[in-house]
Amino acid sequence: AYPEFYVPYSERAADVGRAARPLSELRDKTEHKTLSFALVGERQSLPDSQMGYVPFVARMADIAVIVRKDSGAVLGYVWQDPWRD
Repeated sequence: AYPEFYVPYSERAADVGRAARPLSELRDKTEHKTLSFALVGERQSLPDSQMGYVPFVARMADIAVIVRKDSGAVLGYVWQDPWRD
């Protein structure tokens, strides 16, 4: 709504990584305690402890974006409501 405040993701990616929530928290919100997510890159070489998720609010649905905790690099996403308890 306020594009004058937009900045390139790369400028704030490390902040996103630090704010990422543990994958175990997202896994606990699923019915079967498993996650299935579309991958963008290097996921297969990272343990869960180096990844986290951040809620993403979109027009049609809210999703969980999977990021590296150290850099905030986007690894993938989960089509799941990240707010559901």
